[in-house]
Order: sequence, then C-alpha cells, then structure tokens
Amino acid sequence: VAVPLQDWVNTRSSITACNSAGCTPSTPINPQRLMPDTIGYFKASNTDAGDFFGSSVVLSSDGSTLAVGASGESSNATGVNGNQADDSSASSGAVYVYRREGRRWKQEAYLKGGVNQASQEFGVSNGFDMKAIAVSGDGSWVVVGAAGESVNGIAFTGGVYVFRRAANGTWSLHSTLRSPENFSVISNGFGYSVDITEDGRTLKVNSRLPRGEDSNYEGRTHIYDFDGVTWTRTATVGPALPGYYCSFVRMSGDGTTLTSLCYAYPSEQFRLTTRKRSGNAWVLVGNQVVGSSGSDQMVALSFDGRTVALREGLDEKSLGIYRWTGDTWTRESVISNQPELSFPNMGHKVEFSRNAARVAIGDFQAAGVAVFDRTGNSASPWRLRSVVPPPPGS
Repeated sequence: VAVPLQDWVNTRSSITACNSAGCTPSTPINPQRLMPDTIGYFKASNTDAGDFFGSSVVLSSDGSTLAVGASGESSNATGVNGNQADDSSASSGAVYVYRREGRRWKQEAYLKGGVNQASQEFGVSNGFDMKAIAVSGDGSWVVVGAAGESVNGIAFTGGVYVFRRAANGTWSLHSTLRSPENFSVISNGFGYSVDITEDGRTLKVNSRLPRGEDSNYEGRTHIYDFDGVTWTRTATVGPALPGYYCSFVRMSGDGTTLTSLCYAYPSEQFRLTTRKRSGNAWVLVGNQVVGSSGSDQMVALSFDGRTVALREGLDEKSLGIYRWTGDTWTRESVISNQPELSFPNMGHKVEFSRNAARVAIGDFQAAGVAVFDRTGNSASPWRLRSVVPPPPGS
C-alpha cells in the first residue's frame, strides 16, 4: 500500500485577493479529489481493457522505484522489455517498473516471466494475500512470483523470477527459482507470496503444498540468500505442528523474523507462529492463538519484526496491532472502522512505515487507503491522518 504523507483530510486551500482597501480570502476548498494530479498518474505502456493495471503495487523504501502489476495483461513476451503488442497469451500478467528522476517518473522496464504461459499469475496471487511482488530498499531488485505457472506438465507448480537493475539503469532477468517440492503435487503454487529484505540479500518464497484430500494448504516457506553471485536456498520451513495450514507468511525487512498465520485443525483456531533467524536456522519462538474460525485474517509485519497487524474479521472491520515482548505477542491496540472511512472490507491490504509509527490500510471495495499515525496516547493510540480516495472516474 503506497500512499502520500500529506494530510488530505484536513488540508484546505484558498486564494486571497488584495487591493488598496484590504484583503479578502476566498472560500476554502478541500483539494483531496485533485490529489492524484499533484503526485503522478501512471498508465501502462500497452494499455488494454481488462489488464487490471495496479492489481499489485510495491514501492521501494527509498521511494525511488515503483513496481506495478497487471494480472490480466496478455502479451506473449518474455524477460525484460519484450514485444508488448502480441496479446496471444491471455492473462499471463506483467510488471511495469517506474523510476523517479528528480521530480519526474519514467517507465524503466516491462517485465515478463522467462516462461510465458496463459493465466500464470505473474505478479499476482489469486485467492491468497496477493503479495507476489517484492522490491529491495533501493529498488535494484524486483522479485515476481508466478504461482500459476505449469512445470513439466503439472499445473500451478509455480515459479519465481528475480530481476536486477545494473548501475546504468538497465534491467535483466538475474535468476529463475523453482520449487524444491515434488512436482507431482498439483497446485503447489510456488511464488504466491514473496518478500525480500531491504538490503536485497535474503528472499522469502511461499508455496501452498496441498495436504491430503481436504485441499487445505499446509504451506512451506523457502529462504534464499544472495552471496554476491547466486541465490541459494538455505532453509525450508513448514508449519509448527501437524494440522496447521499456514497461508499468510511475512518476513521482516531486516530478515530476522518470520511470522505465519496458521489455521489449526481441528481446533478451528487461528494461531500466529513466530520464528527468529539463527544462522541458517529459523527457531520457533512463539505459537499463540489470535482468533477463531471465520476471522479471515492477514498479516503485516514491521521492518524490525516487532509489530504485527492482524485483520480481525469481516464483520468487525478492525485491525489489531500486536507488539512482540520477547516471548509472545501482546495485543496493544485496535484500529476500528470509522464513519469517515466507510470501508466495507477494511484491511484487505496493510503496510507499516519503516518505524511502525504509521500504518496504511487499504480496502479494495472502497478503492481507498486510510493512513493512521501512532500518537503515544494510551487512551487513543492511533489517529486518522488522511484518507486517500481513488482518482475521479476510476
């Protein structure tokens, strides 16, 4: 969720006209609806109806690089800056990379998978947390999952494509990662969720890994480390206990913490499991109940791995904020839906600022984003800073 920091809710603008008799201000107006014109308006270089440009959006932490996914884009190109005109590969998906130069943005790359297949979910994660694009802190790495890709004739095996920008600004496909799991397992979905550390040295990839005949996704988390030349898988982490189905997994920006939101069967509980890195090992340090059946929760994790946001059910329309105390997560506050938001699906996407003092909360139905600031006031710990609406006519 990439949003501006301007307080658009409370901003007012007016013009004062002056003459020899004095000055008179005009009636103040709220420029909130004009906000996109002051920041930027992005379109794909090959616009087509049904491309779903913006289905995924990731901004580098230094604010210099923007990666935008278009899950319905249908060209048959492969790699970097291929032919965008041939729409013969339906919904193969594409990622557009924009680079800021001074006060202007320009499209720097058009990315496709090294293999092009129809409906391969390149850059999007249908039915999961839709976090299939990751960007390093300086924007020099863009990682794209393609969970719908078929390998060796097995549908939805998945793949991950790692792109790198050279010092001269050119992009190349650096690495292609394949699932270490048995390809006989259909719907493995390797790459449905990806994270990369801010320094671009550690990469997390999730696969679904169905279990038995109940079609519940047990889930696996694969860790890759970059040695300056190649990406090497250094760990694979499964659920903490049998009967856990872990779909929502996050790695902290500093690469020290993994949090997994798991559905525990048959107890019908949601459990938040936490692992800390020790060398190439990931040590289980927490496993606690955070909800019950029907909670429909998602996870956002702060850069240092010490703050988690959990969506707390469609009906409640609230976001629980948890802090790591050293051995457990403590629910310290809650951000509830507010009348000025009218978010029917609050918390569909959530991201923290680097210091976790600000949180952006999206709602795909309202097509808006709310930004809250941490106040330090225990009675009212979060303040609504701004509400960013969609552009007019969108």
